[in-house]
Amino acid sequence: SRKADMLADKLGNVWLSDNTWGLTKWDPATKRFINYKSETQTDKTDSTIISNRVMNLFEDSRHNIWFQMPVGFGVYIASKEKIAVFNYVKNEKNSFPKANGFAEDKKGRVWIASADGWLGYAPVQDPEKGVVYKMNIHEKGIGGEVVKLAADPKGELWGATDNDIIQFNTDNN
Repeated sequence: SRKADMLADKLGNVWLSDNTWGLTKWDPATKRFINYKSETQTDKTDSTIISNRVMNLFEDSRHNIWFQMPVGFGVYIASKEKIAVFNYVKNEKNSFPKANGFAEDKKGRVWIASADGWLGYAPVQDPEKGVVYKMNIHEKGIGGEVVKLAADPKGELWGATDNDIIQFNTDNN
């Protein structure tokens, strides 16, 4: 089945993603579509990880567009007009095997929820670093995995599991 996502960013662009064409930006000023299909195919030599499936679009405060991929995540870096891909198969340290959701906290960090209770963040000011901090919610006595993230107007981080809504204290991380 075809799955898709859409995001209208604060610069006026419209982002589309699906499991066929990958990531596409519509620029209304130029009336042009720009497709990033080749940039989001992380390794064209390994058929196990080739996929155009891009989901869970999120815009941060610097207008970078974050997205889920089958074995990691990616980010369109607005200031450089380029894509950085974090493939877990090739880079476990700075990636996750799955990206359930994204949210930016009050300190300018994009938090990423992943499988098996993992949660971490990447710096908005340098998204090319990928994930620079990881924690596991199971070690804090929280079961399941975070399936969705959000930040409230104060920049506090919230997550939803299958059973709970959790406010995370990100001040010490």
